[in-house]
Amino acid sequence: MSTYLLATMPTTAHVTAMAPIARALIGGGHRVHWYGSRSSRAAIEAAGAMLEPMDSTAGVDEADLAAPHPRGGNGRSSGWWTRRRTGGEDRRRALERHYLDPVPRHLLELGRLTGLLIPDALITSTDFVAGALYAEQTRFPWISVGIDPLPLTRRDAGVLGRYQAIRAQLGLRSVTTCPFTAISGLLHLQNGVPALDPPRELPPQIQHVGALTLTGCLQGQILVTDRGFSTVQTALAHGIPVLVTGGDPEVADRIMWTGAGLHLRRASARRIGRAVARILDEPSFRNAAMSLRDIYHGYDTPAVILKQVEQTTMALMLQR
Repeated sequence: MSTYLLATMPTTAHVTAMAPIARALIGGGHRVHWYGSRSSRAAIEAAGAMLEPMDSTAGVDEADLAAPHPRGGNGRSSGWWTRRRTGGEDRRRALERHYLDPVPRHLLELGRLTGLLIPDALITSTDFVAGALYAEQTRFPWISVGIDPLPLTRRDAGVLGRYQAIRAQLGLRSVTTCPFTAISGLLHLQNGVPALDPPRELPPQIQHVGALTLTGCLQGQILVTDRGFSTVQTALAHGIPVLVTGGDPEVADRIMWTGAGLHLRRASARRIGRAVARILDEPSFRNAAMSLRDIYHGYDTPAVILKQVEQTTMALMLQR
């Protein structure tokens, strides 16, 4: 039996997306501790994990955090993200306040918990910036989880200044990449399936696990949504084509790439009506969605997670 320490930002969306990781590991007979907010206690314990509560200075109010997701993939279309989607001072300040300012405290608590619990690995989502930094600083075994579409190319110069200052304080080298794109060199568990991404050569540690979260059982001929990755994957897993109106451009790009739907950058009643009619009239959209459904159904997500994490843990033990 191995011991793992999970860590997430204190939001329902992040906890929900990471819960399948905890359940898969616990189902395999392993022990899971979860560094999270006290407000998430019920969800964390429902997944079978043991809560290691964040210090009150290390968390933020979920209602305040929910809107400024660094990818816009939190499933919300209201708030400052919609108004300032292309960036700006409001966006930079929000990202720094919610995702970077808590990092020093997160690092201190990760150090305390890894020393106390002696976990075999730290497992965090890519939006939990302290995970990558802690691994880089201490060489502690770290497994990353991509909740949103594969974050290999996204840059965000708006927060690089603050991020670089944190790195300098830790004695780490300067980088030019966005803090939300770091992935583990050991193992990266990626939400989704390879068919969602255009062909490209990926590092071997990236392993797609299928859909981490599905938002219920959908029925219908088409989904019209401005929501995030989880909602879109739910539709595709049921073979339903998607019309994306706004939302996260990374998600919309993947809908266009797969041919399983359309993206309207500027939505109006007339444009939506025309797009819906086109998707319903042209069989290619439904056919592409049905093909993706078959791919999703081919994944036993808990088994994939358990196998990949156990193999990585075993390799680490053999190196010691």
